[in-house]
Amino acid sequence: SIDPNIAPKYPYSAWTHYYFSCLIDYPLIILFEITCLLLSMYGTMKAMYTAYRYNHTNNKGINTDSLKTQLITKQGEPSEEFAEKKKDFLSIIIGCYNESDNIEQLLLYLERHCTDKQHTEIILVDGGSTDDWWSKLPAHNIKLAELITIPIKLIKYAQHKASGRGICQRIGVENCDKRTDLLLFLHADTIVCDGFDEMIRNNLSNRNKIVCGAFRFGLDCNDMPYPMPGFDALQLRVGLDTYLCWLPFGDQGIYVSLEMYKQLGGIPNQVIMEDFEFMKQARNYAFENGMKIYIENEKIFTSPRKYYKSGKIWKNTIINQMVIYLYEHKGYSPEQVYEVYYGKCLPES
Repeated sequence: SIDPNIAPKYPYSAWTHYYFSCLIDYPLIILFEITCLLLSMYGTMKAMYTAYRYNHTNNKGINTDSLKTQLITKQGEPSEEFAEKKKDFLSIIIGCYNESDNIEQLLLYLERHCTDKQHTEIILVDGGSTDDWWSKLPAHNIKLAELITIPIKLIKYAQHKASGRGICQRIGVENCDKRTDLLLFLHADTIVCDGFDEMIRNNLSNRNKIVCGAFRFGLDCNDMPYPMPGFDALQLRVGLDTYLCWLPFGDQGIYVSLEMYKQLGGIPNQVIMEDFEFMKQARNYAFENGMKIYIENEKIFTSPRKYYKSGKIWKNTIINQMVIYLYEHKGYSPEQVYEVYYGKCLPES
């Protein structure tokens, strides 16, 4: 087991390069991270104002009586009826594309940190991979089969012929167990926290107040080949963005009840920006109905590989903000945003 909070030991040459890079990079990082946070807060205020006008026009006010279930008491605590209710079944849905380097670690951490494996399943949906990552699953790996007890369902690319994380996530929901009550959308390079499944069940038990939720954002320090300036500023900005603006990223592990998922229209059937669009709809629903997006205090960790690919954190911040602007304000389609973000045309399914 590795601790994602602890980075490996780097040579002195790496630290020398780090400190010199800080002189140039840190001012840019702080500037762009603050700008990004301010823009997010502006978007949130617009969404709140739109919700206020919607409620005022429809004479709704902030009243969630019609949304309250009979399983929640006035104090917000589970009633006796809730205590006797069957345990919620959790489906973990993961879109995979060339994840042979991550799939074993992902499954081992899910197995280790899941507290109720009998009421949990993992659904892996391939998006057209070329690295045969599925050959590392327990069905083909005797050692892993002895360790993994959570049921795993594999949806191969040949079964749906569709690419894109959002599309794969929709397909995962369509193939979840008939007992499924709750959904957790994860990325394949994620390390979950201990007891994540019980946290989700507890947080979503109060469904008259919670639309959906996510975990705090963390970066896997063990997956950092060399120190890079700005990871602390990035995590701070994402944390503030999440708490203040209720707009967590997809790599923070978005969870929602199946009923609310359907109420929100599901994950959009698009190749990119699916997490942004879904959370935007969830946030609007929360504002309009006096509910909230719950952010769990525990972190889950994601690989920083995309930041090392660009070489600079501030570059990623600029690109991310640019694609949000093009998508939100310039009417770019998900396909056009994909071309801007990845610098190449969308592969044909």
